Amino acid sequence: MPVHRSQFQKLATARLREAVALSAAGEWSGVYYLSGYAVECGLKAAIAKQFRASTFPDKALVQNIHIHDLQRLVGLAGLQTRLDSDFASDPDLELNWQVVKDWNEASRYQIWSQSDARTCCLRSEIDNMD
Repeated sequence: MPVHRSQFQKLATARLREAVALSAAGEWSGVYYLSGYAVECGLKAAIAKQFRASTFPDKALVQNIHIHDLQRLVGLAGLQTRLDSDFASDPDLELNWQVVKDWNEASRYQIWSQSDARTCCLRSEIDNMD
């Protein structure tokens, strides 16, 4: 089933909102898992922006985007250069990315700490709840 870019954007926002709600209850494994999905949906929204009406998409791109590997999705979204630049100006972002990039859909089968969950969320909304 095709997913429109706006749907990925809505999903990213919803997953982050759900992660914030779980953080209030101290459910850190759920926070980590849902935050990773929020990042994945955001990256897939960026990738979807590359598709143009009446243009046949590159086969390799289409085959490669159906993954849960955040590091590869950054590359497919064309955001690696920007991310590297952001690392240079924000060392904390690079430290956080070292945790976030290893997220995958199998993380639902693991127990995650509060520290891991906060890092995966890039300390965005969750830190504002303290």
